[in-house]
Parts: sequence; structure tokens; C-alpha cells
Amino acid sequence: MECELKRFSQSVIDGYKEKIKQLADISIKENTLAEDQKDKKRPKRSKPLNLAMRISNRLDNFLAFVENFDVQLTNNIAEQTIRYTCFNISVIHC
Repeated sequence: MECELKRFSQSVIDGYKEKIKQLADISIKENTLAEDQKDKKRPKRSKPLNLAMRISNRLDNFLAFVENFDVQLTNNIAEQTIRYTCFNISVIHC
């Protein structure tokens, strides 16, 4: 039995992107830099602020799997490939 994949319309995808962008923007506003970090050349940001900024700046990349079914939801294949290579390097250098 073959499963037929249904695609979202572009207006639905754009609606989700807008909602996620709004949530990221709210999070950026709520997780501002600490006062002692504002004047630094490279300020230390909190993890929630970093995540919100990353989502906001790379929204199209985060949702690529929704528009293009050839893009996988996870990067497990890439991680497994790197893990094997790193394991071999660490064993060789023991």
C-alpha cells in the first residue's frame, strides 16, 4: 500500500512561519542582555536568547522539511557519519 503525502498550501506554511517568528521575537524581547553584558564587545547571552535569535535568523532552514519532503526532519544520518569518523580518530590517537 503506497502512502500519498499531502503538502501544505503556501499560505498555511507562511502562517506558521509568521507565528513562529512572532514567538521568537517575543522571546528575544523578554530575554534581553544583562546590564553588565550590554557594553561588552561580545556579550554572553542566555540559552533562551541564543535559541530565539537562531530561530529568528534561520526560520526557513528550521521549516525546510515542511516545504520540501526530500529534506529529512532530523540530521541523524549526518550525525552517525560524523560519529563514526570521530570514533576512528579518537581510537587512532589513543
